[in-house]
Amino acid sequence: MSQLSDGRLTALAGAAVFKRGLDYRRQGRVRLLKQTDSDLEAEVSGTEPYRLQLQRQGDRLSGWCACPADGFCKHLVAAALTWRDGDAVPQAAGPGDDLLKLLRAQQAETLARWLHEIALEDPQVGKRLRLLVAKDDVGEFGKSLADMLKVSGFLDWRRSNEYAKRLAMPLQLLAERLDDDPLQCFSLCGATLERLLKIYSRSDDSGGALRDRIHQFADLHRRAAAAACAGLDAKAFARNLLRWQKMDEWGFFAAASYWQALGEDGRDCYAALVEAEFAKLPASRGGRGTEAWLKEFGPVHRMEELALLRRDFDSLLRVLTRDLSSGHAYVRLVEVSREFGRERDALQWAERGVKAHPDWPSLRSLLAEELLRAGLNEEAVAVLWRDFQRHPMIEAWQRLKNATGAEWPAYRQRALDHVQSKERAVTDGLKDASPRLNLLLADGDIAGARVLVTSTVARPALLHDLASRLEPDHPVEAASLLRRIVDAELPAASEARSYARQVELIAAVVRLVPGPDVRAWVGELKLRYRARRKLLELLAARGL
Repeated sequence: MSQLSDGRLTALAGAAVFKRGLDYRRQGRVRLLKQTDSDLEAEVSGTEPYRLQLQRQGDRLSGWCACPADGFCKHLVAAALTWRDGDAVPQAAGPGDDLLKLLRAQQAETLARWLHEIALEDPQVGKRLRLLVAKDDVGEFGKSLADMLKVSGFLDWRRSNEYAKRLAMPLQLLAERLDDDPLQCFSLCGATLERLLKIYSRSDDSGGALRDRIHQFADLHRRAAAAACAGLDAKAFARNLLRWQKMDEWGFFAAASYWQALGEDGRDCYAALVEAEFAKLPASRGGRGTEAWLKEFGPVHRMEELALLRRDFDSLLRVLTRDLSSGHAYVRLVEVSREFGRERDALQWAERGVKAHPDWPSLRSLLAEELLRAGLNEEAVAVLWRDFQRHPMIEAWQRLKNATGAEWPAYRQRALDHVQSKERAVTDGLKDASPRLNLLLADGDIAGARVLVTSTVARPALLHDLASRLEPDHPVEAASLLRRIVDAELPAASEARSYARQVELIAAVVRLVPGPDVRAWVGELKLRYRARRKLLELLAARGL
């Protein structure tokens, strides 16, 4: 079982998640429900019981869990370890086992009365019970499911999280239908997702729990579509997919996820619908308002996705050239041309994009890449030099460095001179050399940075970066830079958080140069800022 080795599971889940899953395994939280050599169904007791599935195919291991977590969660890790180790680890009593024993000892009539009373007090309990009772009756199950999904008003972040947690049971029950009747699972998941999209549009899901839960329903829906594709009405499926996409502002119903399940007839029907929708759009004149852009975004995006799925380069050009009023369209045209192996087209679109939108981020770098690909090195360097002149940032500096090769030393000095020419005096006649210092630090030129800061000023964050690099071999210089930061920032500091930062810097100076000059400097600070009680308290707490 190489797929279930500690190393493979750690790679899938991450070290921290693997450790939590291992703890769950050792605590005996896993209950195996069904298992074969290639498939496993289990239930893991976490904050609530979560149903999950694992599949092994060759060297691949995949899984699905009803919990809200993304990726390969701790419940899947725990189940995979149990699957691999069998009964090697004794099963400990899981959470709630004592209560379960007590309930099993009661009479059925007594339990029914208790459950009824609880359901009357809490309507959500009643809905869950009705859903469980109806799970084997498709008609009643659908009605109970619809009732359980109902929620009124706007969901703030707290209600949104609670609602997402409530959805664990219906998700689990729908997942149980996948193997027995994938067509029913597909139909019920589709209806559920329609309701959830409407609810999601009136929720504050800043915690992401509801989004993650909807993604789980969408994943189950896609798997059900794949399993039931032979029994689906392909054209109805295509029409429904487009209808769902029009409701979906968040990308739950990407056509690529359903492309194979649609089948040839379904794909043709879907394509015809999307092309007709796109054809109805008015000709774009550019400069559209936000409302018009939002109205057209869906049809344009669907047409672009369709063209990519069908590997139809001409249709992609038709979509992407519809509106060339921003540089983004040219960026996409270059990217798409590359993807289709149209190198000459990529170069032409990059040239046209730079001409039309000379200040658009990334267009110049794309043009330089295409020029280099075409062997036009001098032209590429010229483009990158102009790009650096416009935006003398680290990324532009690095691209110029990569392209110039043996000529880099000359271009490097030229670039530094250009940045220096833009520097302005800020205090005591000294110039702010922050951009130049930023480039030197990015280039690892600590010697040059040391010289530069002796006669210029720079942003505190850059001085702190340089001080960190100087500290091992040049502690006195590092302490001097930290003192400069404190002297610059402390006069304007006012909140506890900013005081705490200054105290940390002061403590670092004392640690680096624990001499009388530094002690005198600290004494001067305490005298100068004696009215700032919080600052003095923090200094005293650090023994300063």
